Amino acid sequence: MKHTLSIRLAAIPVVMLAVVCENSFAQDRGPTATPQLYELTLELGVEHSDNRARTDPPGSDETALVPRMVLDMFRSGQRTTLRAAGHADLRLPLDGPFDNEFQANLAGRLNWHLIEDSLDWIVENVTSGAPLDLTAQDTPDNRQQTNVFSTGPRWLIRPAAPWSGLLDARYIHSYAEDSDAFNSDRLVLAARALRRLGGGRQFSAGVEATEVRYREDEFATADYQRLDLVGRYRATRAALDMDIAAGRTRIDLDRGERFEGNLVRLRLVWTLDDLHTLVASAGHELSDSVRQLAADIEQLDLPIAGTRRLPIGNEFYVLDNVSLGWRYHYGRLRGSLTAAWRDYQFELDPLLDIEEYGIDLGLTWQLAPTMALDGGVGLDRRRFRMSDQRDTDARLSLFLVRQFNPRWSGRVGAVRHQRDSNIVGEDSRENIVAVYLAYHTGR
Repeated sequence: MKHTLSIRLAAIPVVMLAVVCENSFAQDRGPTATPQLYELTLELGVEHSDNRARTDPPGSDETALVPRMVLDMFRSGQRTTLRAAGHADLRLPLDGPFDNEFQANLAGRLNWHLIEDSLDWIVENVTSGAPLDLTAQDTPDNRQQTNVFSTGPRWLIRPAAPWSGLLDARYIHSYAEDSDAFNSDRLVLAARALRRLGGGRQFSAGVEATEVRYREDEFATADYQRLDLVGRYRATRAALDMDIAAGRTRIDLDRGERFEGNLVRLRLVWTLDDLHTLVASAGHELSDSVRQLAADIEQLDLPIAGTRRLPIGNEFYVLDNVSLGWRYHYGRLRGSLTAAWRDYQFELDPLLDIEEYGIDLGLTWQLAPTMALDGGVGLDRRRFRMSDQRDTDARLSLFLVRQFNPRWSGRVGAVRHQRDSNIVGEDSRENIVAVYLAYHTGR
């Protein structure tokens, strides 16, 4: 049942994309059409793990077939605009203790232009994997699929004037396979005033009201209303994109409690030159897992990562986060380096507080026009205040990639996962060797 439900959850964006693509090609294409993007990779791999359960001491081996789909898509026409990205994996074990496993990290946004430059109907969907227990190992029996779906109108008033208005309404439906506390229905209403300052700069100020209702009766006491007052400044220059928001949040629980806090968000993308790009972000806000997953839709130009270790439930928390990324491309070498820190301070139960920080390095060396060496190193440290559990997770990967022709490629390599913990029995080592064959299509 769980496997079937996972496929249904992940299929929502895929079905949406298929319908919109057909509509875009049939009605929107014209002599002044915006450049389109469509990249689809279908991959079949064989993986062998020496400790799939990540136990200490090591458990049984596992060999599995792994079909995978990777999608990156942009469509723009007179009636619709679509952006979608992500991947979906189906793991089919040939031996070992685990059943078939499906995981998807897919995000999509459809803008249906009802009135040009004025009224849009927006549909968004984010499907992603998440852990059941944040303190436990990242194993197949500690994973679930989550889905956040939202839809509603957006009305831009006086779009060509220096001063304009924006009205938004959204219905948001969230669902998790196993964590019932995540399941909610939300109604969001927002109004903003926008001022165009020229030179690619814009300022806005507005109010956003959110009504949250949890579908399971046992969590009904956690229902609440949220009110955000936010000012935002955005600037787009030749080398620098800047997005700064600041405001105030108030949350009123139906059972009578009230929480208030400041809201600050900052994001900078600085293109130093043709070779270097810096990406920096920081934030401080009252949030929860649904808001964090829905926010991923704003980052569709970045790769959609694997399972995010977010706290999945109905708890809300003060989230402090800082990240700094660097992308580099020079000749045969391409690389990226990202460092991040996050601190979750739960308002209702401080014993759940989590602090984590990590660093990721990725490098690709083009050995020849049709052959490359692709490697990655990741290190995450996590501390749970409730139990004082401290984990350090390390990942190391190295693959040789060969492009046979424009449509076909293959890769072979190895991955190592390692965890060191101050909790007895939580240490683990896993080594994986794998070979993949991929078919690429698109334009």
